[in-house]
Amino acid sequence: MAKKNKETILWIGDHAKHIFMNTDKSVLSFYENKLLLFEREDNQNDSDIDVTYLDEFYPMFNRTYSVKDLNKPVCDYLKQINNNSNDGLIIGDGSEILFQAIVDSSYNQDLTLKEKQVDFSFQNVEKIDVTNDFQLMNLMNKDVLFLKEAMPFSDIIQEANKVKSIARKGFKNKLEANKTLNNLNEFLWDYHDGLEIALQKTEDISN
Repeated sequence: MAKKNKETILWIGDHAKHIFMNTDKSVLSFYENKLLLFEREDNQNDSDIDVTYLDEFYPMFNRTYSVKDLNKPVCDYLKQINNNSNDGLIIGDGSEILFQAIVDSSYNQDLTLKEKQVDFSFQNVEKIDVTNDFQLMNLMNKDVLFLKEAMPFSDIIQEANKVKSIARKGFKNKLEANKTLNNLNEFLWDYHDGLEIALQKTEDISN
């Protein structure tokens, strides 16, 4: 019998990294874990984890730290790691711009596409808007988990809610942490056996 490939978890941003670092390694071993951060902190050594720093991965010249300007870099990152190759989970904080850019790349209702340019095949999940080069990724085989916002200010909550609305249309399942969590030990232990089982066994996360 062929060995089942591990599901991939993408941990996006600083809050997600904090949760990752506090989650038990035996639980993490069920998955292929990849981290995406915007930049490396001074004297930071992450040699023991699979982490990508976006500003080192993609030339950021003439780009601001905004959802729009991060679109192309995050899409290139997702394509490089073959993100359409298997099911999995993307985790982040809806108040962080890097995570917002990932979610925003899954769906954009204002995007105008020529039908002939849309190819939903396994080989080509990228869709290009010919007017502004905005890119979309097909992430409908992924679940997305929103951590409780680290900075619960009203304007930040409002922006996070907009991103959650996009996630409902761009992902297989949109999940939310109902409270501030320090790790995801319990949820990821059960998620390994299926999302339905994980949701039945926890009160911390809902869809």
